[in-house]
Amino acid sequence: MSPDTPELRIQAALELVPRLADIVVREGYDGLPWYHRFRGIGAVLSESDRPATERLREAAELLSEMYRGGRNFSDFYIPRQDWQSQKAANEKMSSLVSELRALLCVGESAAT
Repeated sequence: MSPDTPELRIQAALELVPRLADIVVREGYDGLPWYHRFRGIGAVLSESDRPATERLREAAELLSEMYRGGRNFSDFYIPRQDWQSQKAANEKMSSLVSELRALLCVGESAAT
C-alpha cells in the first residue's frame, strides 16, 4: 500500500529509485541507459522547490516513457545461469518497479 501523502510517496520513491538504478546497471545486460532514466526520476523527485504533486506527476511520466517505443524497459531482464534464479531475480525487479509505479500513481497522473 502506498503512503497517503504526496510527500511520503516521494520519500518512499526516493528510497526505491537508487535500488532500481543499482540493479539495472549492475545486473542487467546493457543497463546503463535505464540507470540514467532511474537517476532522472530521482532527480525530479528531489526538486524540493517544486510542489510534491507536480514532481510525482513528472516522475510518473518519465517512468511511463521508459515503456514507449521499441527496445523499451519491458525488454530489460536480469540474466542468470539457472532458470530459477533468473526467474526469482526478475520477479523481484518487477515487484520493485510495480511498487514505484504505485508510489508515483502511474496511469493516474493524467487524471490529476
